[in-house]
Amino acid sequence: MKSPISGILKRFSQVFQRAVDAVALYVIDNLDEDGDVKAVVEQAWLTYKISDVFMDAVRQAVKEACEAGYGQTIPLLPSQLEEAWDASGMTLSKKLHGADKEMRARVVGTIKNQLKQNRHAMQAARNLYDGYRSGQAVVRRQEMPKYLQDIVNFARRSELTAADGAQMRQLVRRARRQVALIGEHGAPNQALRTAYSELLNAVADGSEKALDRAVHVALEEKSRYVAERIARTEAARAWADGFHARYDTDDDVAAYKWTLSSRHPHYDICDLYAQANLWGLGPGIFPKDKTPILPVHPHCLCHLSLVYVTEINMSRQRDQIKDGGDAYLKRQSHQKRCHLLGIDGAHAWEQGRADWRQYMRNWSNDIGIT
Repeated sequence: MKSPISGILKRFSQVFQRAVDAVALYVIDNLDEDGDVKAVVEQAWLTYKISDVFMDAVRQAVKEACEAGYGQTIPLLPSQLEEAWDASGMTLSKKLHGADKEMRARVVGTIKNQLKQNRHAMQAARNLYDGYRSGQAVVRRQEMPKYLQDIVNFARRSELTAADGAQMRQLVRRARRQVALIGEHGAPNQALRTAYSELLNAVADGSEKALDRAVHVALEEKSRYVAERIARTEAARAWADGFHARYDTDDDVAAYKWTLSSRHPHYDICDLYAQANLWGLGPGIFPKDKTPILPVHPHCLCHLSLVYVTEINMSRQRDQIKDGGDAYLKRQSHQKRCHLLGIDGAHAWEQGRADWRQYMRNWSNDIGIT
């Protein structure tokens, strides 16, 4: 089922994307091979006020998510949503500052790594070309394979398009064929010089393209991942707060059902919550005051749905968390148990040596909401 906050998160991503698009262009225009990457990124961050845009956008998403759960508009972000609520013990403000710092560090690290690869590949290509022209046998015969492999590694590991990487590897193969001819005929020829010249030009062109792509990847993918992680987590928590405030005292609602998001890509504890009968009320159904705290892990977009008094017999309620979890795990494959419990935990549970709750990833004995 589609998450009730998916539209809110989509708007957040659009706001953040527009901001970092401008930063990417600034970094590309102001960065050179020997420049201070951190200084350029920091200046871009200040110029386009990324910290303010990010923090304001997260708070807006949190407010809208709370409204979605509560079912009505609220004038201000409730103070409890600014407070620490998870195991980190950090307030929303501290989380936002930490995420902002992490985003900048990821951008700087990605760009620095690409610049390092560029320099290494250019040096290898230059050594090949200059070595040919100088006639140094050691370069021609012994170091050629290493230099060529360095360029292959550059093509594979850099932020190049598939087509650019394939073209560069094709030029390397051509150079290798010419190197092989040296062994057959004893001396390099014009074809080898041409191959090295083309390879040098390709590395120079590829370095520029790879750097541009590295900047865009760092900002549009890696920094966005951090931004969306905190937006999703905090918005999911805000939605749950609003949902509980709206329905916990509603006498027509008897229980809540754990509902997997349609964007639930990995098998994890949420599958157990949705399918195990932990309270005797049926798979995935929890008493209103016994629900796990949402979200249960980063990026979790699962949510609660309503179970009305006319749909369930609450007299069946009983704490069967251990037995219900055991029954669920018995129906799963060993591989899935390993996903949930880890390899050691799966073996310990299968051998009857441990309670599954000792090893369940992201399990918490806390219930309800903070």
